Amino acid sequence: MSLYGSLFAMTGEWWWTVGITAVAVAALVAWSKPYSEISMGRRRQIWRWTSAVVLSVCALGLFGIAGRELFGDKSIRVGDTTDPRRVACGSVVDPRPDDMLTAQFPDDFPVEARQQFGPISLDSSARRCADRLDSSAYFAAATALGAAQLTGRALIHLRVRRVPVDSVTP
Repeated sequence: MSLYGSLFAMTGEWWWTVGITAVAVAALVAWSKPYSEISMGRRRQIWRWTSAVVLSVCALGLFGIAGRELFGDKSIRVGDTTDPRRVACGSVVDPRPDDMLTAQFPDDFPVEARQQFGPISLDSSARRCADRLDSSAYFAAATALGAAQLTGRALIHLRVRRVPVDSVTP
């Protein structure tokens, strides 16, 4: 789970995510300012490339998680922990219509035992599916935002720092 997904899950307020992002962007801008006292030697070059590659791989992973949250099919449990039925909700970009939400038993569940479970309200299933898809959309947005920040930081690592002319001693 990403930092932003956790923050939204804890607070339920979108503006916390925006505020934390603004602080992170300001910190990244301040961190990327060139300092003339930093060595531009070979060790510095290796560190820059290593950091950029590691951050890029992490960002790709987060973008993949965000894509899975948006395009992957979601399902919900119908009842309590003893009820094995699930309702397929579809994905965030392609949700199932309310009239197609039906509770399904697992294939290996005995037919005789299926009779003990009562019917499921369509309104309840529709509401719970909508909540599940909304939380997936928020998590995908927060994860993509974190991935974008890592991508920005990787690009900052790849930027060639220019040493000011007046700081070079003859």
